[in-house]
Amino acid sequence: HPGGVRLTEAGSRLQQAASQALVELEACCAHILESGEPCEIVLGAPGSFLANWLIPRLESFEAEHPDIRLRLQTSAELSELANRRVDALILSGRAPWPPAVQALPLLDEVIGPVCSPVWANQPDTAQALIGQPLLHTASRPEAWAEWALSSGLDPALFKAGRQFDHLPLLLEAAANGLGIAIAPALLVEREIAQGRLVAPLGFRPCGSAFTLCMAEKRAAEAPLLALRNWLARLAKSH
Repeated sequence: HPGGVRLTEAGSRLQQAASQALVELEACCAHILESGEPCEIVLGAPGSFLANWLIPRLESFEAEHPDIRLRLQTSAELSELANRRVDALILSGRAPWPPAVQALPLLDEVIGPVCSPVWANQPDTAQALIGQPLLHTASRPEAWAEWALSSGLDPALFKAGRQFDHLPLLLEAAANGLGIAIAPALLVEREIAQGRLVAPLGFRPCGSAFTLCMAEKRAAEAPLLALRNWLARLAKSH
């Protein structure tokens, strides 16, 4: 109208309903805060990282932060931060990260060949792996190529072999003598300690790191800061 904008009758009804709903939401949030119910953080990470590294250490987070419930979810996609399916992610990767993501490298990723301790042809040099049955995982299809480059070898020589969808299947196959797998040291600690696997050539850096990722606009939230500080201390002590 010449004198300005005003609500229609329908708009007035909608405003009244929306105002009432917002008042109820505010009262509900206040009640939740007053009741002391724990807040929840959804932390996504590859299943192998959760099973082999994080879950065995989870009790210490719960002891430090009884007011925060940490829900773990198998996830490896940065897009899940943007759509808030997860509150934080731990991924294996390297900079640069997207501008909207705050990334904290936790643990350098070092990888190496692992096999059964009774494997007949345990390699004593990198070259000795050429021609042996190699095991690959779909979650890290370039792992053998990265390791070959770091060893000064042609990555094309390490493409053949069986492939498995997930790291636990890959490690189980290696432990049962189906071939030689490639895996991060961090995620095979338990199998090596139990004597199910050995790493005859040790492990090499591959340039990646297990990294905590959070949306930049949410990184200062108190529960996420608590998670960040706890993970940083764990990584430092590791």
